[in-house]
Amino acid sequence: MSLSLSKPMALLEAYEELTRKETHCLGEENWDSMLATQGKKKKLAAGLSQHFGKLNESESGAFKMRVEALEVQEAKNANLLSKKILGNRELYKKLLQDTKSGTKAIRAYGQPDVVPERKNTLVDRA
Repeated sequence: MSLSLSKPMALLEAYEELTRKETHCLGEENWDSMLATQGKKKKLAAGLSQHFGKLNESESGAFKMRVEALEVQEAKNANLLSKKILGNRELYKKLLQDTKSGTKAIRAYGQPDVVPERKNTLVDRA
């Protein structure tokens, strides 16, 4: 962060960085890191709302443009997250169905025979 930035602009820059990190975490499916990032973003958003009225007139136009760009990225992230959640749900349903099919097969035909391993020693032959 630059030293010449006002507090709202510095907070916005930090929020933008966290949004980039969140996008990366979504792409990598790193859910733990994404949740931590979202927690930090929530705190920054609270700080941004407190300092929003303290913008200079010269900063307000740039601030609004950057916020609009953030809103677009946030919408893309929400869309990607929704797609990943839907994919996980479908995978869960498929795995659940496979488990049910396996259970039905075991009930119909019994447990697979487990043949104990025999050793070829004199004690085992006696």
